[in-house]
Amino acid sequence: MSELNLEQMEAVIHSFKEDLDQSYTVFTVTTADFILAAEFIQQWETGLRAGDALHLAIARNRSVENLLSLDRGLINAA
Repeated sequence: MSELNLEQMEAVIHSFKEDLDQSYTVFTVTTADFILAAEFIQQWETGLRAGDALHLAIARNRSVENLLSLDRGLINAA
């Protein structure tokens, strides 16, 4: 595996920032998100960990239509 040089690194960062601006919605975490995440964690059969529960709570509280993840546990709980 090779390493990126400075120019390549800057190109990757620039591309990521463009994608972030054009393709993603960034949400601010609220108290309601933490409360719902705690409720999800109490449903032990889901196997959700704190971070996954918070991600799911944020998505639910904003009526996100599509949640993409490689985490099967998170997707199954959704």
